[in-house]
Amino acid sequence: MLKHFILALFLGFFIFLCYLAWFVGFFKPVQIQESGQSEFILVGLTHEGPYHQIISKIQEVEVWIKEQGGSCSKSFGLYLDNPALVEESRLTSLGGCLYLQGDKNLELGFPSHFEKKEYGPFSFVKARFEGSPGIGPFTVYPKVYKYIKSNNLESLESVLEVYEIINQKDVVTEYYFPIKQDKK
Repeated sequence: MLKHFILALFLGFFIFLCYLAWFVGFFKPVQIQESGQSEFILVGLTHEGPYHQIISKIQEVEVWIKEQGGSCSKSFGLYLDNPALVEESRLTSLGGCLYLQGDKNLELGFPSHFEKKEYGPFSFVKARFEGSPGIGPFTVYPKVYKYIKSNNLESLESVLEVYEIINQKDVVTEYYFPIKQDKK
């Protein structure tokens, strides 16, 4: 009887884990392609520390831009350090909104603690993922690094993640991995 209970408990836990993985999009495909030169204008706040804690910086910028009558249809996280090489407490990133040229409400300027940064132009390996951005490091990054290696490309340290909220439960994340140009 105890064996059956333990087996049922284990099976229930396994089913729950499978459901959770499905719910966050762990099994969703990752679309990878190389893109030509692109450049982004970013408006954000610097964050130092664990990357998963950047959300408060992104939200602060989103709120400010929306209060000014602007649009933040795409937010971002620019991750500047390699977590395998840099201590978690010293990781640096920038989080905020993509700046849209011509947004008249934002032409007047930004608070002094905001940073307006041009990122690029770079050539990128671009990945698109429709699951939770929180699992990107586990699903997207390994596939992109495998693609980079198998195509004999050389990546730069930083990675730009662009988040677009489609509706209450769907988020599309585009990942931009800058690559070095061939020296031909």
